[in-house]
Amino acid sequence: MKKLLFTTLLTLFTISLFAQQNGKDEFSGIYTFKNAPLQSVEITKENNTLFAYANEVGKLELSSTSLADVYVQSEHQATIKFVRDKTSGQVIGLLLSVQGEDYESEKLGAGLEDYEGTYQLDNLGAEGKLTVRLNKGILELESSLGITELARAEKKDAFNLVAASGMVQFKRAADGKIRGIAVDYAGNSYVGEKL
Repeated sequence: MKKLLFTTLLTLFTISLFAQQNGKDEFSGIYTFKNAPLQSVEITKENNTLFAYANEVGKLELSSTSLADVYVQSEHQATIKFVRDKTSGQVIGLLLSVQGEDYESEKLGAGLEDYEGTYQLDNLGAEGKLTVRLNKGILELESSLGITELARAEKKDAFNLVAASGMVQFKRAADGKIRGIAVDYAGNSYVGEKL
Protein backbone atom coordinates (compact mmCIF):
# COMPACT_ATOMS: atom_id res chain seq x y z
CA MET A 1 0.00 0.00 0.00
CA LYS A 2 2.84 2.41 0.87
CA LYS A 3 4.55 1.56 -2.41
CA LEU A 4 1.37 2.38 -4.37
CA LEU A 5 0.96 5.67 -2.50
CA PHE A 6 4.63 6.58 -3.10
CA THR A 7 4.35 5.71 -6.82
CA THR A 8 1.19 7.81 -7.15
CA LEU A 9 2.78 10.80 -5.41
CA LEU A 10 5.93 10.50 -7.52
CA THR A 11 3.84 10.40 -10.71
CA LEU A 12 1.86 13.48 -9.65
CA PHE A 13 5.08 15.33 -8.79
CA THR A 14 6.58 14.44 -12.18
CA ILE A 15 3.48 15.63 -14.03
CA SER A 16 3.44 18.85 -12.00
CA LEU A 17 7.13 19.49 -12.67
CA PHE A 18 6.68 18.84 -16.40
CA ALA A 19 3.71 21.22 -16.49
CA GLN A 20 5.83 23.93 -14.87
CA GLN A 21 8.71 23.43 -17.30
CA ASN A 22 6.65 23.29 -20.49
CA GLY A 23 3.61 25.12 -21.69
CA LYS A 24 2.02 28.37 -20.63
CA ASP A 25 3.33 30.93 -18.25
CA GLU A 26 2.57 34.61 -17.82
CA PHE A 27 4.71 35.60 -20.84
CA SER A 28 3.41 32.97 -23.29
CA GLY A 29 1.05 34.26 -25.93
CA ILE A 30 0.79 36.12 -29.21
CA TYR A 31 1.82 39.77 -29.35
CA THR A 32 0.77 41.99 -32.29
CA PHE A 33 2.67 45.03 -33.54
CA LYS A 34 1.63 48.21 -35.34
CA ASN A 35 4.15 49.99 -37.55
CA ALA A 36 6.87 47.39 -37.07
CA PRO A 37 8.81 45.06 -39.39
CA LEU A 38 7.11 42.15 -37.57
CA GLN A 39 3.37 41.60 -37.74
CA SER A 40 3.32 39.45 -34.61
CA VAL A 41 5.50 37.30 -32.37
CA GLU A 42 4.54 34.23 -30.38
CA ILE A 43 6.28 33.68 -27.04
CA THR A 44 6.44 30.08 -25.78
CA LYS A 45 8.13 28.36 -22.86
CA GLU A 46 9.97 25.05 -23.27
CA ASN A 47 12.05 23.45 -20.49
CA ASN A 48 12.16 26.74 -18.55
CA THR A 49 13.44 28.63 -21.61
CA LEU A 50 11.48 31.32 -23.43
CA PHE A 51 11.38 31.33 -27.22
CA ALA A 52 10.11 33.95 -29.65
CA TYR A 53 8.67 32.86 -33.00
CA ALA A 54 7.87 35.17 -35.89
CA ASN A 55 7.30 34.23 -39.53
CA GLU A 56 9.92 36.78 -40.58
CA VAL A 57 12.77 35.34 -38.45
CA GLY A 58 11.76 31.86 -37.26
CA LYS A 59 12.16 30.52 -33.72
CA LEU A 60 14.72 32.25 -31.50
CA GLU A 61 15.82 31.55 -27.92
CA LEU A 62 15.51 34.35 -25.37
CA SER A 63 17.98 34.72 -22.50
CA SER A 64 17.03 36.26 -19.17
CA THR A 65 18.84 39.29 -17.78
CA SER A 66 19.34 40.64 -14.28
CA LEU A 67 16.36 42.95 -14.85
CA ALA A 68 12.82 41.75 -14.14
CA ASP A 69 10.73 41.00 -17.26
CA VAL A 70 13.66 41.77 -19.61
CA TYR A 71 15.11 39.21 -22.05
CA VAL A 72 17.67 39.42 -24.84
CA GLN A 73 18.04 37.68 -28.16
CA SER A 74 21.75 37.78 -28.98
CA GLU A 75 21.63 36.69 -32.64
CA HIS A 76 19.64 39.79 -33.64
CA GLN A 77 20.91 41.98 -30.76
CA ALA A 78 17.33 42.48 -29.62
CA THR A 79 15.87 43.21 -26.20
CA ILE A 80 12.35 42.28 -25.16
CA LYS A 81 10.78 43.96 -22.14
CA PHE A 82 7.41 42.60 -21.08
CA VAL A 83 4.91 45.30 -20.14
CA ARG A 84 2.55 44.80 -17.19
CA ASP A 85 -0.78 46.38 -16.33
CA LYS A 86 -0.13 48.81 -13.47
CA THR A 87 -3.20 47.68 -11.54
CA SER A 88 -3.38 43.91 -12.03
CA GLY A 89 0.28 43.17 -12.75
CA GLN A 90 -0.71 40.97 -15.71
CA VAL A 91 1.47 40.98 -18.82
CA ILE A 92 -0.36 43.05 -21.46
CA GLY A 93 2.33 43.62 -24.08
CA LEU A 94 6.00 43.80 -24.88
CA LEU A 95 8.49 46.38 -26.06
CA LEU A 96 10.92 45.09 -28.70
CA SER A 97 14.16 47.06 -29.06
CA VAL A 98 16.30 46.16 -32.06
CA GLN A 99 18.85 48.12 -34.11
CA GLY A 100 18.10 51.34 -32.20
CA GLU A 101 14.35 51.17 -32.81
CA ASP A 102 11.58 50.43 -30.30
CA TYR A 103 8.36 48.65 -31.26
CA GLU A 104 5.38 48.30 -28.93
CA SER A 105 2.97 45.39 -29.07
CA GLU A 106 -0.20 44.25 -27.38
CA LYS A 107 -0.73 40.75 -26.03
CA LEU A 108 -3.72 39.10 -27.68
CA GLY A 109 -6.28 38.17 -25.08
CA ALA A 110 -4.77 40.40 -22.39
CA GLY A 111 -7.43 41.01 -19.78
CA LEU A 112 -9.44 37.94 -20.80
CA GLU A 113 -7.83 35.67 -18.19
CA ASP A 114 -10.55 36.61 -15.68
CA TYR A 115 -13.15 34.76 -17.75
CA GLU A 116 -11.26 31.45 -17.91
CA GLY A 117 -12.65 28.61 -15.85
CA THR A 118 -15.33 25.97 -15.54
CA TYR A 119 -18.96 26.96 -15.15
CA GLN A 120 -22.03 24.91 -14.27
CA LEU A 121 -25.42 25.97 -15.63
CA ASP A 122 -28.29 25.51 -13.20
CA ASN A 123 -30.49 22.40 -13.50
CA LEU A 124 -28.63 20.90 -16.49
CA GLY A 125 -26.26 18.38 -14.86
CA ALA A 126 -23.31 17.24 -17.00
CA GLU A 127 -24.88 18.83 -20.10
CA GLY A 128 -24.63 22.22 -18.41
CA LYS A 129 -20.88 22.14 -17.78
CA LEU A 130 -19.02 24.84 -19.72
CA THR A 131 -15.29 25.48 -20.01
CA VAL A 132 -14.02 28.93 -20.98
CA ARG A 133 -10.34 29.21 -21.95
CA LEU A 134 -7.88 31.31 -23.90
CA ASN A 135 -6.40 29.68 -26.97
CA LYS A 136 -3.69 31.78 -28.64
CA GLY A 137 -5.33 34.98 -27.44
CA ILE A 138 -8.87 33.97 -28.43
CA LEU A 139 -11.52 33.27 -25.81
CA GLU A 140 -13.32 29.96 -26.43
CA LEU A 141 -16.34 28.31 -24.84
CA GLU A 142 -16.58 24.51 -24.82
CA SER A 143 -19.84 22.75 -24.06
CA SER A 144 -21.40 19.37 -24.83
CA LEU A 145 -22.30 20.87 -28.24
CA GLY A 146 -18.69 21.66 -29.15
CA ILE A 147 -16.34 24.65 -29.10
CA THR A 148 -17.08 28.19 -30.25
CA GLU A 149 -15.14 31.42 -30.12
CA LEU A 150 -16.42 34.29 -28.01
CA ALA A 151 -16.25 37.76 -29.58
CA ARG A 152 -16.51 40.88 -27.41
CA ALA A 153 -19.89 42.59 -27.47
CA GLU A 154 -20.47 46.26 -26.67
CA LYS A 155 -21.71 45.61 -23.12
CA LYS A 156 -19.10 45.08 -20.36
CA ASP A 157 -18.34 41.37 -19.71
CA ALA A 158 -20.53 40.34 -22.66
CA PHE A 159 -19.51 38.20 -25.64
CA ASN A 160 -21.23 36.93 -28.78
CA LEU A 161 -21.09 33.23 -29.67
CA VAL A 162 -19.25 33.20 -33.01
CA ALA A 163 -20.44 29.80 -34.32
CA ALA A 164 -24.04 30.26 -33.18
CA SER A 165 -26.64 32.90 -32.62
CA GLY A 166 -26.30 33.68 -28.96
CA MET A 167 -24.64 35.67 -26.23
CA VAL A 168 -22.72 35.11 -23.01
CA GLN A 169 -22.79 37.57 -20.12
CA PHE A 170 -20.29 37.01 -17.30
CA LYS A 171 -21.41 38.07 -13.82
CA ARG A 172 -19.12 39.74 -11.29
CA ALA A 173 -19.44 39.62 -7.51
CA ALA A 174 -18.98 42.63 -5.22
CA ASP A 175 -15.22 41.89 -5.10
CA GLY A 176 -15.02 42.35 -8.90
CA LYS A 177 -14.23 38.69 -9.63
CA ILE A 178 -16.16 36.64 -12.18
CA ARG A 179 -18.51 34.36 -10.25
CA GLY A 180 -21.31 33.53 -12.68
CA ILE A 181 -22.48 33.27 -16.26
CA ALA A 182 -25.68 33.83 -18.25
CA VAL A 183 -26.07 32.25 -21.69
CA ASP A 184 -28.72 33.16 -24.26
CA TYR A 185 -28.83 30.51 -26.98
CA ALA A 186 -31.52 29.28 -29.40
CA GLY A 187 -34.21 31.35 -27.71
CA ASN A 188 -33.43 30.01 -24.23
CA SER A 189 -31.69 31.63 -21.27
CA TYR A 190 -29.46 29.75 -18.84
CA VAL A 191 -27.64 30.94 -15.73
CA GLY A 192 -24.91 29.30 -13.72
CA GLU A 193 -21.90 29.82 -11.52
CA LYS A 194 -18.15 29.49 -11.78
CA LEU A 195 -16.82 26.34 -10.14
